Amino acid sequence: MIQDIGLYAGEPEFAGFAELGPVTAEHKAWPSGTPSMLEVNAQLQAQAARLGADAVIRVVYTGHGRRLKAVGIAVKRVVSVVPATVDIIAAEWDAYSYC
Repeated sequence: MIQDIGLYAGEPEFAGFAELGPVTAEHKAWPSGTPSMLEVNAQLQAQAARLGADAVIRVVYTGHGRRLKAVGIAVKRVVSVVPATVDIIAAEWDAYSYC
C-alpha cells in the first residue's frame, strides 16, 4: 500500500537498498489557506510506489508563502543471499569426519 512507503529525512532503517530515482511533490494552498504536509507526503509516496520503491530517503521540505515542496530519493530494499551457516558447518564436518 502507498501509505506503507516510509519517508526518511536521512537514510532508511534497513540496510541494503538501490536508488530508483528522485521524486518531488508540491502543494499550493490557493487562493488562501496553508499548504498541507500530508498532501505533499502522499504525493511523494504515490510517485515512489509507481517506481516500485519501499521508501523515500533524504527528504527535504521547502516552503515559501502558500507553497510547500518536498524532494527525495525513491529506494528499493535489496536482499543479499548468503549461504546458510548450517550448510557450511555440515560440509566442514563431513570433511573432518574422514580424517
